[in-house]
Amino acid sequence: MSTRHAALILTMAAGIAVAQPHPLAGAWAGPSVRLDLRIAGTDVSGTCRQPDGKVAGTVSGVLLPSGRGLTATLTWPADSGLASYRIGLMLHPKAVMVNGFRWDDGVDVPTAIGLRRDEPLMITPAGPRPPTPPTTPTAPPATTTNLPSRVPLGGAPTVLFRNENGGGVRPNPTVPTVVTLARPAVIATIETYHYNGGKGATPGTIALRAADGTVYGPWRTTGRGDAQGRKNLYWVADVSARFAAGQYTIVDSEPATWGTNDAAGSRGFATVTGVMAPEVKAGPVITLYDNSNGGAISNRPTKPTVFTLARPARLTYLRTYHYNGGNGAKPGTLSLAGPGGKTYGPWQAVGTGASGGRLPIMWVVEPMVELPAGTYTVLDSDPATWSQNAQSSGTGITWASGSPHD
Repeated sequence: MSTRHAALILTMAAGIAVAQPHPLAGAWAGPSVRLDLRIAGTDVSGTCRQPDGKVAGTVSGVLLPSGRGLTATLTWPADSGLASYRIGLMLHPKAVMVNGFRWDDGVDVPTAIGLRRDEPLMITPAGPRPPTPPTTPTAPPATTTNLPSRVPLGGAPTVLFRNENGGGVRPNPTVPTVVTLARPAVIATIETYHYNGGKGATPGTIALRAADGTVYGPWRTTGRGDAQGRKNLYWVADVSARFAAGQYTIVDSEPATWGTNDAAGSRGFATVTGVMAPEVKAGPVITLYDNSNGGAISNRPTKPTVFTLARPARLTYLRTYHYNGGNGAKPGTLSLAGPGGKTYGPWQAVGTGASGGRLPIMWVVEPMVELPAGTYTVLDSDPATWSQNAQSSGTGITWASGSPHD
C-alpha cells in the first residue's frame, strides 16, 4: 500500500435531497475524496470515491454503543495504490469531531482530527499528491562531494553496525542513525532499507556526517531486492574508505521511503560492513591530566586548558568542573582540539555531583578513543560556568585519564 499522503479537506456536501435519520449519515465531500455514509441500526456502510470518480472504495463500520459516534474503515481496490483508512466520527454538543487513521500492515497511524459545523475537517489520507503546477526549469544546484580515497579492505569485512529487526516497518525516521567506531576502520559498504510498502525506491545517495560536522560522500548507491522479486528494497553504497574512530551519522537522500520502527528507536534501518583496525593493547588506566586544587573558584577560564601526551593513549575519561557558585550547570559537550587541527568529539556529557535540587557540578564523558601523541586543548561548550582559579593559572579545571601505549 502507498504511504504517500495528500491533504484532504472535507466539508459538508451541499444539496442533500433527503435528510438522513442519523446526524453522522449522509454525504461528505472534498477535493480529494467523497464519503456517502448509510446507517442502519448499528451498521455503518457506504462508499468512498475520488472526486473524478475513477477510483471508488467501500466504507464499513459500526455505531458506538452510545450511538453518538462510529468507527469505520475506508477500503480502496487493491490495484489503486491507496492505503486503507480507519476513521472515527464523534458527536459533541456543538460539533462533530472526526479522527482519521491510516491502516498499514495492521498498524494504526494517527493522522488528523477536527470537524466543527463551521470549520473544515482536516485529514491526511494516503494517495497520489495533487499535480504540481508547471514551473520554469532551473539548473540543479551543484552537489558538493567529499569522497575519501578508496583503500584496500585489508581483510574479510564483518558487520560493524546493524539495527534491522523483524518488526513492522514505517517510513521517515525521526531520530538520526548514528554509527560509533570504537577504533579506526575501513568501511566497505553502507546499506539502507527502503521497504516503501514493498515497492522499494529508486536508489539515491548515502553520506556520513562526522561529529565535527564534516560530511563524507555522498556515494551513489545500487539497488538490491529480495527473494520475492521485489526490487530496490536495499540501497548499497560501495565505500571502501578509511575512517577514524568516532561517531558518524548516516545521511540518506530519501528519508520519505527509508524504513524504521519503534524497535529501532525511530532510526533508519542500516547495515555497515568493514574491517576494524586491530585493538591496541593498552596499559592500565592512569591520570593523563589533572589541574584540580583546593583554591577559591571563579567562572570562565582566562587561558586555554592544554595538556600533552608523550605517547599515544586511549582516552577513557574526561571531566570538567562547573561549580558556578554552587548552582552547577546543565551538562553540554566536551571535545579536544588535537595535533594538526583535528577535533575529537564533541561528546555529550553527563552530570554528577548535583545536590539540593541544584544542577550537576561535574561534566563527565567516556570517549574511549585513541589519541596520538601530541598536544590537546580541552573545549567545553559552556565556558561561562567552567571553573578556574589562580592555582590553575586561569585554565579550566579538568581531569583526564586513559591508557598510554606504544
